[in-house]
Amino acid sequence: MNRAVRTEYRKYADRISADIPGAVYPLSVIEGIQSGDIYEDGGDLLIWHRCGFAFVTEGCGTQMLDFAYELMTVSGDRRLVLLSDDTGVRTYFSGKSDIGIGTRLFFTYDAAGYKEPALPDGFTAEEINEDNIGRIRGRITPAFSWDNDEFLAKGKGYCVMHGNDAVSWAFSAAISGRELDIGVETSERYRGLGLAAAAASKLISYALSHGRHPVWACHSENAASRRTALKLGFVKCAECLTFGKLSR
Repeated sequence: MNRAVRTEYRKYADRISADIPGAVYPLSVIEGIQSGDIYEDGGDLLIWHRCGFAFVTEGCGTQMLDFAYELMTVSGDRRLVLLSDDTGVRTYFSGKSDIGIGTRLFFTYDAAGYKEPALPDGFTAEEINEDNIGRIRGRITPAFSWDNDEFLAKGKGYCVMHGNDAVSWAFSAAISGRELDIGVETSERYRGLGLAAAAASKLISYALSHGRHPVWACHSENAASRRTALKLGFVKCAECLTFGKLSR
């Protein structure tokens, strides 16, 4: 298995269609915007984004899938979740008792003239910067996809503050030259107030003004994320399977 040199990532740009679900993740790696790894074997590619999402080229062989499976199941801090609708991938992983298969939903923005929601009294929205990024603590945060310096240099996000506390945020989970994928989270005690929608709406405006199309994705069972996406004006455009190590 050959690990590609980062300076040569762009040569793989024509191997990933910009129209596949979640294309913003492999393209962000290929374009050198976000960190990740690319492996090649006999023409087959595995592109593994820093956050853990991975993609293989259509019709890839068993040797590459064996390698992906090994990366999924090895212990370590970095997960590997493979996104694919390829029949061969599904057949391969369906026979693995330690691999879970889920569904990820994808949404595209379609709400010209959407009006940004107002924040409740006592809350303010700020651009994520070096002064407040350390206050963002949760499961889905900029650190999910970036290291802090990389995010501050290349990423974008907004957080809702309550006093000195960051209580909700929306950030660029992935960026390519074409798209910006929005990640959001709200601290548990502040959920249900529309804070994530308010933060995300600012990021939507930023993306559109900088020539990138906003996109959204979530697990099929994440009803709250789906509701927020629809509220903001996103519409479901695709879905695909996910393959990852089962939690024990």
